[in-house]
Amino acid sequence: MTNTGITDQDRASMEGPRALKEPGTTDWCWQTVSALQHMWQSLHLNYEHYMSILTEAEEQAIWEKIPPDDPYGTKEKMLKQVEVGDSKDAHKRMRVQTLAAQARAIQRQGRPNNGESKKGYNGNIIPSSRGNNATYLLGLMARDYPDMLERVKDGEFESVRAAAREAGIPLAQPKPTMSLGDDVDKVALKLKARYTAEQIRRIVEVLTEDGEEG
Repeated sequence: MTNTGITDQDRASMEGPRALKEPGTTDWCWQTVSALQHMWQSLHLNYEHYMSILTEAEEQAIWEKIPPDDPYGTKEKMLKQVEVGDSKDAHKRMRVQTLAAQARAIQRQGRPNNGESKKGYNGNIIPSSRGNNATYLLGLMARDYPDMLERVKDGEFESVRAAAREAGIPLAQPKPTMSLGDDVDKVALKLKARYTAEQIRRIVEVLTEDGEEG
């Protein structure tokens, strides 16, 4: 008989929805594993949904039922062999590793202007922060910090930003926001706390100019 290359897990997953199968049956167990794998590999995991599926797997102790001829035996062994996890932290590391594996070195954009560059931990000149986008940061590592990128690929970091900070790459700081409200006195106090006297004088000038033109 010709080997089609379709495994029992593949066949079970193709033969109708998991919800229509009897929980605990071999086909249900295989399709549950497939569901866990598919969700785990997503970079945008719905963790609550994922854990609900994993809980169903635990209730049926599927690792004692599949593979039928040689069951995984334990939950830990099954998770390792099918390459899924059971915590948010584990998924964060997997996600970062996946992004790092796809990283491509960014191209240099000319020489940095004075005061617009900084040295990272290995002495490389890097531009001032262009945001905290993971793709950009990993591209920068691929270009100037290949050793750091390898550490990310090895699962050492739970976030790209953490790796970037260790590399000495400047990260963009979130822009401060200020809720003014309708109380003029409170607005004045907020402005006084936020800005220098010179800046406040300039604010007054601008407001005055606008008032004269209106």
